[in-house]
Amino acid sequence: GIGLQKYARTWTGDNVSNWESMKYNILMGLGLGLSGIPYYGHDIGGFFGPQPDVKQFIRWCQTAVFQPRFVIHSWNANGNPTEIWAYPESINIIRELVELHYEFMPYIYNTAIEASLSGIPMERPLTLMFPDDPNIDPDSVHYMFGEDILVVSAVDERTEQISIYLPRGTGWQDPVNGKMFEGGQNILVEYPYKGIKYFIREGSVIFTSPGCKKLDTGYFESLKLSILPSKDRIITRDYREDNGDDSFKDGSHNRYCITVDYVEKEGKIEIKRMGESLKPSSALRIINLVLPENFIFLPIKNSNIKFESQNNLSMDNMPKDLVLKFKLMEN
Repeated sequence: GIGLQKYARTWTGDNVSNWESMKYNILMGLGLGLSGIPYYGHDIGGFFGPQPDVKQFIRWCQTAVFQPRFVIHSWNANGNPTEIWAYPESINIIRELVELHYEFMPYIYNTAIEASLSGIPMERPLTLMFPDDPNIDPDSVHYMFGEDILVVSAVDERTEQISIYLPRGTGWQDPVNGKMFEGGQNILVEYPYKGIKYFIREGSVIFTSPGCKKLDTGYFESLKLSILPSKDRIITRDYREDNGDDSFKDGSHNRYCITVDYVEKEGKIEIKRMGESLKPSSALRIINLVLPENFIFLPIKNSNIKFESQNNLSMDNMPKDLVLKFKLMEN
């Protein structure tokens, strides 16, 4: 290839520790993705300039949870670089944001694989994903990360209230409380200096690894599939993983196709293994499939499946071939 596209990843240069730099780093990243460079990062907290105050640094770290690379990197003439432990009064808040990045790593990892196979960026401008919606601001700092997560960006130091436009043609869920919003409207949301704010697209499968603290391979000891059915379309998502020795070029890695078909208050989830590692791991792990609280799984005769609750199933590994049925609970 030519240009930076031939390299595995890059970063957006030595930025400055201010709010303006944080905002335009987001826009720079969206531009990089559209230019064929999907895997990149920014120097979180700013590389040059004074150490940011705690509120600004938390906002920087919030932007990094859904970025391809979360790296805090700086240089200061006084020898005091910007690091997490420089903010002892908020170290638990910041640590939680780093841990959230790890928890979402299966989703981030598969979004990176999709980018390498299709060229579709990891961070996606709303205009790319919803080209027929004329109400989207082309300069919006809010964006899609992968197919299913709408990231809210807080880049104004003056307020904790964020105005965001939800693209039309689909519903959007606030994962904190499960509330659904109709697309095609502007809403005002509270974004405190703690945790992250995002919305999940109706018709999605979100892969996470609760408790993940480090990365050795793309094979996660715990895996959670959070499924948000859509009554308007069939969902199909690929999930790929490797143990560090697998190859994506020849297909010798674990690949699963997850299909969710939901019509008239009833639906089914089908998981099919489409590829297998040449060196499969023998380690058992916990796999959870979770539906929203207003759905229930129907009974199934399978000794490998345990009902944690009506909307939560667990297994000790990903199945080769499995069909699960579910339905919407009556009010």
